[in-house]
Amino acid sequence: MLKPLSRRLTSIKPSGIRELFEIASKYPDVANLTLGEPDADTPEYIKRAACKALDVGFTHYTTNLGILELRNAIARKYEREYGVDVSPESEIFVTQGGTQAILVGLTALLEEGDEVLIPTPAFVGYAGVATLLGARIVEVETVMEDGFTPTREALEKSMTDRTKVIVVNSPSNPTGSMYERHTLEEVADFALEHDLYILSDEVYEKFVFDGEMVSMLSLGEDVKRHTLLVNSLSKTYAMTGWRIGYLIAPEEVISTAVRYQMYDGVCPSSIAQKAALAALEGPQDFVKSYTSEIKGRVEYAHRMLSSMPHVNVVKPRGAFYIFPRIDVGMSSVELCKKVIEEERVAMVPGSAFGKGGEDHVRISLAASMEIIERGLNGLQHFLTKTKR
Repeated sequence: MLKPLSRRLTSIKPSGIRELFEIASKYPDVANLTLGEPDADTPEYIKRAACKALDVGFTHYTTNLGILELRNAIARKYEREYGVDVSPESEIFVTQGGTQAILVGLTALLEEGDEVLIPTPAFVGYAGVATLLGARIVEVETVMEDGFTPTREALEKSMTDRTKVIVVNSPSNPTGSMYERHTLEEVADFALEHDLYILSDEVYEKFVFDGEMVSMLSLGEDVKRHTLLVNSLSKTYAMTGWRIGYLIAPEEVISTAVRYQMYDGVCPSSIAQKAALAALEGPQDFVKSYTSEIKGRVEYAHRMLSSMPHVNVVKPRGAFYIFPRIDVGMSSVELCKKVIEEERVAMVPGSAFGKGGEDHVRISLAASMEIIERGLNGLQHFLTKTKR
């Protein structure tokens, strides 16, 4: 008899997002509001850059950290937009999407038994990666009434002498909330006081509808030395399938993290790196127009949900999700399955994002307006006929 498979992998709970996506795929007429997949096409100038890379034969391995040309462009972006000085040679690591940036960053930090503070509701990737690495997940539950942001008191209560990392995601997937500058400063002070690392996921930085986007890196050199910043081109430039992201971190973290790349993917796609370079250095009209379009969808969804029975919802300040609380006397998983079966509308149960997400559902507004309208009308019909 063969020996058992890896307990680390078999113990990881499958993604609740993918689970509902798979159920939804059984119904060809479903209004799918599960995935954070922009409905727009990648801009033409980016695709042309990829074609040019092919034409000139730029189809071979690059350095493990990614091409210096692209790392220079990333460094210029942070200097231009946030006034932050980042070394392209030693503090930037081009990755295969933002998810790999989370993986290589946490791999460089964590030993088995270390603890990671994750304010929930939170993107499923953080807990999955930390579990894979043998770390312990400590959820810091947040609530809608507090803008889904953790308090200093809650962080203090949650930490132990094994705590090593705190996760920050602003704008947030799944809630659409944003941390105010003073909240980020409070989290940063907490991390510095206890000598913790901060994993700051800023993938949705361009999708800001209310308030100021504050990068954790902009809070001073002391904070920068404690911060691993994760970003991606997937959402901003509708490049999910290109698999390009990056990690910005202190030199010692980058030089350690790149060892993972040496034995994993070797390097990101050379062609996709040239496309990413064009995205960052080219015209930003698409980003502005698509963000404006998403803002309109957010406002529409908030109006619709606010008028529905059993629903309590706040308007998202960023990202492209809305996270209503729905009180019909059933779990979020049961609710989502019933809405798929009865109305052919697919949403993600809030429990997929941690304990703080129960009683909520995540609705992606990256789908087309036609699908969003059909989906919300179906949800309204379900809730109107359903008694608590």
